Amino acid sequence: MVKYKLICFYSEGPPNDNGLPIAHNKELMTNLAKDHFDEIIWYTPAKLKEMGYDYYVKEREAGLVSRNPGMCNIGNCAWRPLIMLLELEKMEEGDILVYRDCNIQKYPRQHQPKQYKQIRQIVDHFLKTCNFDFFVPRHSTKLLVQAFVKTNIIKELGENHPFTYKFPMHYSGLLTIARKSPISIQLLTEWKQACEKEEWIDGKKYGPFYSKFRWFTPEQGILCVIISNWIRKRKFNIPPNYPRIEIDGRDITKYVEFDTILPELNGKENYENEWLHFNLPCDFDWQSYININNDLQETINTKEKAETHWLHNGRYEGRKYK
Repeated sequence: MVKYKLICFYSEGPPNDNGLPIAHNKELMTNLAKDHFDEIIWYTPAKLKEMGYDYYVKEREAGLVSRNPGMCNIGNCAWRPLIMLLELEKMEEGDILVYRDCNIQKYPRQHQPKQYKQIRQIVDHFLKTCNFDFFVPRHSTKLLVQAFVKTNIIKELGENHPFTYKFPMHYSGLLTIARKSPISIQLLTEWKQACEKEEWIDGKKYGPFYSKFRWFTPEQGILCVIISNWIRKRKFNIPPNYPRIEIDGRDITKYVEFDTILPELNGKENYENEWLHFNLPCDFDWQSYININNDLQETINTKEKAETHWLHNGRYEGRKYK
């Protein structure tokens, strides 16, 4: 039988750490969730330090992480993929791990009794709908990576790909689900390793910003870049319309399902045909495509092969066709 484990993290405030004092939420969260999970596990900065994971709760200057007071004092949340990996190691293949932020008093809509009474059904539905072993909901069609992720991360981790700039933000603090499998472990491992790079996780500026940059959401933004990489490269055959779920506000019982790769509002500038629909661009010329990409010439020699390659591989690899 599949087991469901909830994992949460809270800072205690001085003298244990310099994060926000939100330990009182532990009891509130436990009372809401205890009847609906097989196990609930809690982590704190002090616990991670005792375990030797000081870096993941390292104190930094806030800098660009300006909208989340106290986050810079608990590692800019670099601990999130770490604690999920630590708990997955203890679980059986196919068991399900759920992470949720626990600041109930700040976000009461995020933690209502009705949500926890339905939590297993919601988790199962989201995993089935996204058709993948790792789920994090889309935040909003209006919130894009280019505005909330440092541009050096997009250029380096995201390979400066146009798809990543316009990729919608996803909401890891609200709800992150991992069914234990090689896929979820690989994604979490990449996320953890990316959070270990100081130039990516800290609040400092490295080089010029993209013109639409607003502020930085550290570990959440890094995850969004990784997911965008996986989608355009079709890593582990992740669906191109992943995750197919967008949460309305902070209530996980209120969501919409979608099928497009990028929302029409944000994607139509240059990618309406390329990204919104699984269609060839109207000006696609198969001979130009293989001439520009000469590494394809030995294996692709017909119009059908060229079109199929671009639809299934080329556009996700950022290949030019004209």
